[in-house]
Amino acid sequence: MPPPADVTIGELDEREFNLRSVRTSGTLIDAFGDEVDPSNVFLLLKDGGDILPVAIENGSLSNLLSLIDADVRIEGVFHSTI
Repeated sequence: MPPPADVTIGELDEREFNLRSVRTSGTLIDAFGDEVDPSNVFLLLKDGGDILPVAIENGSLSNLLSLIDADVRIEGVFHSTI
């Protein structure tokens, strides 16, 4: 498996990166639980004017809320729903 592609949030394009391993960074601007499945948490990362919603499983919402306004780096498989 190739290493994750290092991309900015603005560079994430579903035609090029859908279902590929990527690594990006941004400022965590919000975190909230999934109303349908409480074992999932959504994060909102912002880089300049670009915002990326990120779904994670089994996240501790209280711990994530303490990271609001922190610069974070995230790695995973990009799955576009568009």
